Amino acid sequence: MPIRHYAFLSFGRWGINPAHIRARQLGAEMLRRGIKITYLVDDYPENHAGLGIAAGAEVAFVPAPRGIGQLPGRRKILRKLRPDFLHIKDPNFRTFAALVKSSHTRVVLDWDEPYFLKEMPWKQHQLEVLYANWTALRADKIVVTTHYLQHLVKQKWHRDSLYLPFGLYLPPFADGPNPYEKPNAVYMGSMHPLWDIDLMMDAVRLLAEAGDKPAFTFVGGNQAMWQDYVNQHKLDNVNLLGYQPEENMWQYLRHAHVLLFPIRDTPGNQSRCPSKTLAYAQVRRPVITSRIGAVGDMLGDEGLYVQPTAQAMADAIRDVMRKPMLPDIDYHIERFNYPDLVDQLLGYIDS
Repeated sequence: MPIRHYAFLSFGRWGINPAHIRARQLGAEMLRRGIKITYLVDDYPENHAGLGIAAGAEVAFVPAPRGIGQLPGRRKILRKLRPDFLHIKDPNFRTFAALVKSSHTRVVLDWDEPYFLKEMPWKQHQLEVLYANWTALRADKIVVTTHYLQHLVKQKWHRDSLYLPFGLYLPPFADGPNPYEKPNAVYMGSMHPLWDIDLMMDAVRLLAEAGDKPAFTFVGGNQAMWQDYVNQHKLDNVNLLGYQPEENMWQYLRHAHVLLFPIRDTPGNQSRCPSKTLAYAQVRRPVITSRIGAVGDMLGDEGLYVQPTAQAMADAIRDVMRKPMLPDIDYHIERFNYPDLVDQLLGYIDS
């Protein structure tokens, strides 16, 4: 039976959550194929200002997103919409509450960085395991963003799943003028401590303590918390540039001497499919990182892989920054396109 109506369940404010990129892109491609697309979105004022979704997609706002009214509100919307499939990402209490009385709803469970793999207090972890177990058995189809998760789903729940990584999301921009006066090692993305930023910052510090101060530029949010670190260690070679529009960000990445991506070897990171990796690959510059999660799938054998320690990253940065600018790299990322990914998803659902 062909799919006529596909819905995406979401939570939170879309404008500050990169997790919604996948739903936007999958929905846009399905819409081009004549499938009706609906997004269930929390009723925050910011979400009414624009979601960046494709023209023609529909939105159903869930009332009282911070109150108890959201629970029956989502179930009521689902009963009214009756989509052929509901796409949910990383189950939690709210997805559980939406589905527990919605036996008619067929579910595609999309797993990337599951909550139960993250560090948290024991009681909360037990609840997250409960939601994960229930949803994994309740889902009609399961898709995962890493091979690590694919093995986990098979081992833990004896379920088959579709490996469906993230796709390219940045439009290509002109290279533009080089914004740097000297070679720069560049990081792009949120600098929240959750993302192992300390590995990179400690690498910068170790280099400085050894009398080596190449130029660094960091593009992205959550940088204010690192200003004290920069001041304390006298890292005057670090430029905390903050958030930049995509076109400007492209230029900072494209003209980088080398790109940086710190990532530790943890269960949570093994389950990650970081979209920034595709942005790095698009600009074709060398990347110092570790082969963890989907990073190796995206960069292949072309990544400059190191052990996930500050010292290993510092050594690699020192080595690259002392060399002339390395040539561009073809990471062969053509396969990470949403038309092909949707082909795979629809074929899997129909199997």
